Amino acid sequence: MAAVWQGGARELEPITCERGKMTMREKLLWLAVLVLVVSISACGGGTSGSVMGSRQSCSSGMGGGSCEGSYKKLSGTYSADIEMARAAFHSVKAEVSVSVDNGPIRVYLVAPDGTEASATVRPGSPGTVSGEAEVFHDNFRVYFEALEGEARGVKYSVTYEYP
Repeated sequence: MAAVWQGGARELEPITCERGKMTMREKLLWLAVLVLVVSISACGGGTSGSVMGSRQSCSSGMGGGSCEGSYKKLSGTYSADIEMARAAFHSVKAEVSVSVDNGPIRVYLVAPDGTEASATVRPGSPGTVSGEAEVFHDNFRVYFEALEGEARGVKYSVTYEYP
């Protein structure tokens, strides 16, 4: 309420606020918050690395599916999102076979309870990891970690089954 002087008498008059009207500053502030939230969520999933020259090809059916892919160069920890034809409730049973041309890597799956199934892969010594992988909407993640800075020539194949 604001005080308004009229003819020597003091009368109080309510201040009204128009709903739904935003100033340009408020709009820009909301836009900045939205961009920040989207940026943070895009970095989620444990990926703190990068890949160059990535390729992935997948097929899926009612019982499960498979993917094959490769990275020319892997740095840090990177997760490959494996899309499924249908959503599973919590997890899928997955098997990942990996080879690398240069540099050791660790490949792993994370189960809904946080446990990891992992294998270390070195040049000339391919590896396989099998285990439960947590589902996020209609995909799950396979994690690749370059153990000595970077790795080159990473090739992988993934098969999975619905519960």
